[in-house]
Amino acid sequence: MTLGQSYAALTETLRKTLTDTDSGTGLLSRYAKTYATDSINHFAAEYMAAITGDLNVEWYVYRGTNLTTTREFCELLTKKEYVHK
Repeated sequence: MTLGQSYAALTETLRKTLTDTDSGTGLLSRYAKTYATDSINHFAAEYMAAITGDLNVEWYVYRGTNLTTTREFCELLTKKEYVHK
């Protein structure tokens, strides 16, 4: 708006940035899978924490597959496998 663009031009710029176009993947598509996966994993972790808290578990087994996008923390847990509380 400060550059003198019209509302229609602003809307079109936002649409191209957020959605998929011929020139590339939009921000919504690019990050939606990551946010969904992180949300599901966070829910699973909270669920497991609630159950293990009731059982007073002190040792955990980490099982996972490393991908090219695997975070460093997860790679370290995969190598370690057993984790103490």
